[in-house]
Amino acid sequence: MGLQGARILIADDESTITDILTQVFSHKGAEIFVAHNGKDAFHLAMLNDPHCVLMDLRMPGMNGFESITSLRMVMKTQPILVVSAYTDPENVRKAKAAGADAVVGKPFNTNELVRMVESLLDPASSQSDS
Repeated sequence: MGLQGARILIADDESTITDILTQVFSHKGAEIFVAHNGKDAFHLAMLNDPHCVLMDLRMPGMNGFESITSLRMVMKTQPILVVSAYTDPENVRKAKAAGADAVVGKPFNTNELVRMVESLLDPASSQSDS
């Protein structure tokens, strides 16, 4: 699956980040759902069954670690990509232990982020491209 028609949940408390990511992924044909905290991210995931989740770690209420843990109870295979300014080794370890598939630091390069999401959505095609 590519980005065309993909359902992507973006969870970040910074509206600047959600606006940028919404614009980038919508332009590629994805359907976007936005949450500004972990609790809303969980509820949106239950309602919309996203193909991929982009999750910040530090958000009010339920943080990214807690949200990833909750999402993994019901979303066994959909990729979860952490996009956070807090990518020190301990946070990366905790995010992956919670169930994140990959971690990207802020600030991020949008083209690289798009390629990463594409490879998470379709790992077979990214392996054949290399």
